[in-house]
Amino acid sequence: MVDYVDAFRKGLEAAEAADRARKEIDAVFDELNLQIQKDTDGKIRIERQEFTLSQQGLEAIFRSKPPEKYLAIVAHNPSLDKSPVRELSRWSQARGGYPCHMVWGNKDQTCFDRESLENLLSELLRDPLVGEHLHALMQMKPISEKKG
Repeated sequence: MVDYVDAFRKGLEAAEAADRARKEIDAVFDELNLQIQKDTDGKIRIERQEFTLSQQGLEAIFRSKPPEKYLAIVAHNPSLDKSPVRELSRWSQARGGYPCHMVWGNKDQTCFDRESLENLLSELLRDPLVGEHLHALMQMKPISEKKG
């Protein structure tokens, strides 16, 4: 006979572990932003954001399936009213928090814990194209400053 009570308890334990892992991942992004915002005078913020792939051609006309969604790590300049958003990396994470997966350039990496996530985000920030995106965002000025 199946022990549903045991399965139920294991599900609760898994939920608690997932909650801890998701909070840990959020804390890593909070620390990343704390350091980056301090160094850039608040001109860069890095977040995870959901996007929808646009459908083209007949698929868009007939909507045979719902639009596909994906997550990405993005950067924007919060000192601007309407900052453009620059996609830095594709992002996915398991229902339990870890593993997390990042894809950018020719990199396709997975992290299984806080340390590997921190190292992977650090590697992302060292990428030259990512650096170009961040530099461009930092150079943007509010419209009122451009006129004067």
